[in-house]
Amino acid sequence: MQRLLYIITIVFGLFPSQNKGYAQDDSSESQIQRALLDESPWASTRASAMAGAISPIANGLDASHYNPAGIGGITDEGKRPGIHRLYFPYFSAAVNEDTVSLNDELTKAGDLTDPNIASQILRAYQDKRQYGRFSIVPSITFWRTQLSYVYDTQMAAAATDSTTDLVDIHARTVTGPSIGFSFATDSKDFTLGIYSGFFQRTETKGTYTLAEVNDPDARSSIFSADETKYDGMPINFGINWVIAKKWRPSLALVFRNAGGTKYRNSDSSAEDMVVDEDMTLGFSISPKLGKWGYLSWVVEAGNLTNSEMATSKKAKTSLEFTIGDRFGGNAGLSLRTGYNNAGLSYGLGSNLGILGLNASSFAEDVGYNNRRVIERRFVVNFAVNIADF
Repeated sequence: MQRLLYIITIVFGLFPSQNKGYAQDDSSESQIQRALLDESPWASTRASAMAGAISPIANGLDASHYNPAGIGGITDEGKRPGIHRLYFPYFSAAVNEDTVSLNDELTKAGDLTDPNIASQILRAYQDKRQYGRFSIVPSITFWRTQLSYVYDTQMAAAATDSTTDLVDIHARTVTGPSIGFSFATDSKDFTLGIYSGFFQRTETKGTYTLAEVNDPDARSSIFSADETKYDGMPINFGINWVIAKKWRPSLALVFRNAGGTKYRNSDSSAEDMVVDEDMTLGFSISPKLGKWGYLSWVVEAGNLTNSEMATSKKAKTSLEFTIGDRFGGNAGLSLRTGYNNAGLSYGLGSNLGILGLNASSFAEDVGYNNRRVIERRFVVNFAVNIADF
């Protein structure tokens, strides 16, 4: 794992993520620097396994981003304590398949400060994007209110070309408290919710030698010199309407970064960052399979406010089979799959009360605008729900 640090130093949050600027429309930037990092506040294994298509059935911690109407639950689960979720810890991690392959190569390599060795490795991985992410989110949910503290760090990196030992890096860390709550009718056939974070967003974007990234002191120095910090308050708003009890046909409408989120630069003379609004419309059916499970099918269209994005990038669908009397992310055992323009995603999850464990393989198109840049990520999540003691 130590050798993976040389390219993806962010995977386990070992440096404070930072960034120089956020001009995604700057044509002088490399493809890797312009390739998008996730805008979700943390890595979601359930959403990843379902290609991101969960807005009508989002519950648990995932509801904050994918549909705040699901905060506190979207089905009648009978009597439960006021505090029904107390995650400590809750963490998730993600890497892509090129990072896994590169880690194997780095394990076999010798001294990576040797430019000959570094160049050979980088030449083999030219045009292959490395990606890593790590999230820690302690959280408490009481009735229909959720309080969390977010720490999420992620990075993409790649060799600039086959003749140098230079590495392009785009890193981001988001930290801060967040709050969300929802309202529901007595029958829970209509719910609406809102979620907001008070985040500091620190970014780094630049080109460095592998030797600089390899050396902890040099790495800390160059990243600190390049960091830019922003403060912002993203707001997510969502509604969910269960049209009928039989098979639970449901409609969801979600606005993430409602109205566009402005992150103010800590340098008042520098340019602020704006994250555009994302409107998502989803439909699902979730027939109950006797007394022992549910089968949920979702079709969804996202980024509806982005007129420049190709329609093929907006559509996605998913399927989730759960065992147990609990719904969605609360189920005892889950099998999940999803499909979008990048390909097939899949995963499984278990919820044994106090202990939850999920894993997924996720295909995502990370290309800027309508460029098609496909990568496969592997996401894992581990959570301890103290409220289930």
